[in-house]
Amino acid sequence: MALRTAHGFGPEDVEAITVAAPPLINQLVNRPALPAPTAAYARLCLPFVLAKLLQHGRIELAQFRGAALADPATYDLARRVTVTRVEDANPNALLPQQVQVRLRDGRVLSHRVDAMLASPARPLSREAHLAKFRDCWAHAADPLDPAGAEAMIGMVDRLEALPDVRVLLGTMK
Repeated sequence: MALRTAHGFGPEDVEAITVAAPPLINQLVNRPALPAPTAAYARLCLPFVLAKLLQHGRIELAQFRGAALADPATYDLARRVTVTRVEDANPNALLPQQVQVRLRDGRVLSHRVDAMLASPARPLSREAHLAKFRDCWAHAADPLDPAGAEAMIGMVDRLEALPDVRVLLGTMK
């Protein structure tokens, strides 16, 4: 997304993407793109996730359900993603990662990732955090009242003043 923001390209402009990452990333998410993956497979398939990210500018739970899993445009873009292994002495290393995007106009763009999104070094903004919470709330296995999400946010914002944290459970109906 940093490259897309800086250079203004869209999914149709991408010829290829290469992600160079430590062995653990390869072990966890270096899966080949499938035309209609299961939700579990798609969540752990970096090419699928990057394709959805480039298509929509964000990742949402709805992209891992129903027809979104079998979108031909997602599959086409995901097939252009390659994940390569960069050796690291730390078997648990997730970083650094190097992303290279080759555009159809011949430009090659690179971005190094040294901090994971939502980590202390690269925290989510309040707006991004709340958007993620609302998306999770909306996709609960058992439907939850949308007003409950806002009530929960309000209570968490004043958590220290609540007489009993069990009142939070009352918002989940």
